[in-house]
Amino acid sequence: MVVIINERQASEMLAAADSIYKLFAFAEGQEESHEARRAEWLSAQEESPFPRTLAGIVPQEKTGISESTQKEALPKKENREKSVFWKKFKKEISKMQKSLQEKIQKAIKANPRLHKGVYEKRAMIKGITIYGSSPNVDECESRFLIDLTEKIAELRAPGEGKPKKPKNTMLFSEWANIWFDQVFKPSVLPYTFNKELKQFQNHALPFFGGRKIREIAPLDCIQFFNGLKAKKIERTAESLYWKLSRIFNFAVESGLLDKSPMSTMKPIKHERENGKPLTKDEENALLAAIRGAKYEVAIVVALYTGLRPCEMETARMEGDFIVAQNRKQKNTQKTVFKKIPITPMLEPYRALIETTLPELTEKFSSCAYAKTFKDALPDHRLYDLRDTFATRCQECGVIEQAVQLFMGHVPRTLLGKVYTKFSDDFLLSEGKKVKY
Repeated sequence: MVVIINERQASEMLAAADSIYKLFAFAEGQEESHEARRAEWLSAQEESPFPRTLAGIVPQEKTGISESTQKEALPKKENREKSVFWKKFKKEISKMQKSLQEKIQKAIKANPRLHKGVYEKRAMIKGITIYGSSPNVDECESRFLIDLTEKIAELRAPGEGKPKKPKNTMLFSEWANIWFDQVFKPSVLPYTFNKELKQFQNHALPFFGGRKIREIAPLDCIQFFNGLKAKKIERTAESLYWKLSRIFNFAVESGLLDKSPMSTMKPIKHERENGKPLTKDEENALLAAIRGAKYEVAIVVALYTGLRPCEMETARMEGDFIVAQNRKQKNTQKTVFKKIPITPMLEPYRALIETTLPELTEKFSSCAYAKTFKDALPDHRLYDLRDTFATRCQECGVIEQAVQLFMGHVPRTLLGKVYTKFSDDFLLSEGKKVKY
């Protein structure tokens, strides 16, 4: 019987036979004689006009079969499967990067290796392993192509062959409104929400509002904050820094942006000035300057109760106390009120408070309130009235925990936060100490 094989198959069979011969020679201790015989055989093969042969394999010329006839007699399975693969994926592979195309072509053309009686074909492309193995060489090629077919999608470069995402056309103003309404508003008091929204609308919205959020660059943010610093409104700049950071970060988390344009900016910190209490002479001068003014009662109440400017519009008198909303509360929608006793210093103004405070708070103007004070004491801020009240309380011997309660501050200790609840009588007795 005549067996016709190709050059590659002959090489593999020779390699297998050589391994077997060498194993037996090693077992018999005749490695050197085996190597000598092998060298002699290889020399004879090079001088022969025929291809390398094995027992039972006849040179091509002796068979009388032409080379083209032999090719037709060879199995066509491997070539057919490769053709089917290219026909199916040629268009998809042609869209890939050229370097990736070349790696795939090289992997397909590579020959399997014989290892311990099993043919293996392996390729590593973009960190992805494509592998096929079988005792049969054609089956090994087939399994390799099957594995490559399953992983062709993984090999595709990012964005290649995939539908492009529609561009984000959301305006900054639209996204800011969503953040304020859905994220910020539920977590703060109505007063805080309106105050922060107004600040944002006055400063940030005119600068960023009409732009698409994806087109805002880090340089735009830097220029915006430089403009605020040039106007010497650093405190506003600090407040807007945190709001804009949260708006852009929320856009990143929601998939509108890959990166916040403020991610490389350093936090803006306003250097706060401590309040300066009024001297007793300045206190007397203030009372004389505002006598008869529309906002006299508001300034007197602030001086002797320590109410914040933003709390004055909520103030009212209940018996021996001035009650007002505590607007120091953060991240809560719960409304908290504080009670400050009417001290001996405030008692002379009780009648004025009863008659004018209710009407004043209904149509309260923060600007007019601040202007009345500034006209009387140009070197002080309205907030200095809080420092004055806190200072006078401690000078007169009011205990610290009571002063904290009057000022609307959270006690520092667990005892003060959770367990201590002062009675009205106690607070009134502490208030009576404020006399100078």
